[in-house]
Amino acid sequence: MTYSLNLIKEAALLEAQGLLLVDDLQNKNQARGQYNAQTSSCKIEKLTKPVDEREKALLAGGAAPNAVQEYLRKFKNRIDVAYQV
Repeated sequence: MTYSLNLIKEAALLEAQGLLLVDDLQNKNQARGQYNAQTSSCKIEKLTKPVDEREKALLAGGAAPNAVQEYLRKFKNRIDVAYQV
């Protein structure tokens, strides 16, 4: 009788340890998921900030007029070269 009782206690202990292990793994996975979500949002935020800053710099610096002026300069040079020949 004592032998059976010890087996039952040991089985219950092993089952409890198994449940604790499963619970611990689930908690770790949940924490990892939250960490990954936070890390992803931080990466996206870091990537979008430089894009916004570049857009503002381009608009503030007048990049479009500069590009048009550069295109006109190249076009005039081609015309000059074409008529010199």
